[in-house]
Amino acid sequence: MKTTHRFIELSLVALQALVPTMAVAQTVTTSTATFQQGTGGYAGGSDRTITSSTATSNGTSGTMDMNDGTSGEYQYFVKFDSIFGSGGGQIPAGSTILDASLTLRTGTASNNQSGGNFTVAGLKMAFTGGTTLTTAFPGVSGTGVATSSLNGPTYANNLTALPVSAYRAPAQGTSYSAFVAPLVQQWASGSTNYGIAVQPHTTDAWVIN
Repeated sequence: MKTTHRFIELSLVALQALVPTMAVAQTVTTSTATFQQGTGGYAGGSDRTITSSTATSNGTSGTMDMNDGTSGEYQYFVKFDSIFGSGGGQIPAGSTILDASLTLRTGTASNNQSGGNFTVAGLKMAFTGGTTLTTAFPGVSGTGVATSSLNGPTYANNLTALPVSAYRAPAQGTSYSAFVAPLVQQWASGSTNYGIAVQPHTTDAWVIN
């Protein structure tokens, strides 16, 4: 992920339980953290646009577009590693996540905006190993750019969890935030962080940068 080209940000507010001061009470504190690749020394971000025939990693823009039988499916995946721990700027493992949002910004070029909806779901396997949707995700079948049945990882094929939020009709040059606290809470509680899928439900493509 190159922040010189792209604005992608994960913001967290967490509640951390400290040493109990009484049998019926305990001291708590809240922590707020924002993670953006290349900002504040953070270097744990990665992203990838994967289609039925290509994969673009850490490129200049991310694209999401539903398969219309002509152009093929475009899905966008992003992951934030090293967000939990005892280091500066990290959230302590085991914290209760009060709020978390994933912020994406629509590009400023012509037609980067979309009138459609894009859901946000947790991935159930890593996205970094494949060069197409079929090679990156076992269980995704189909060949050729225009394969109408090739729609990438979904809840139906057990490669993503249920969506937790959505972006709706993103306008040109505008930033949008989606609620992802349920996903981040799972990671804070020890579940594997495979990243997040932003999935199109429209053939009106959305381009972020």
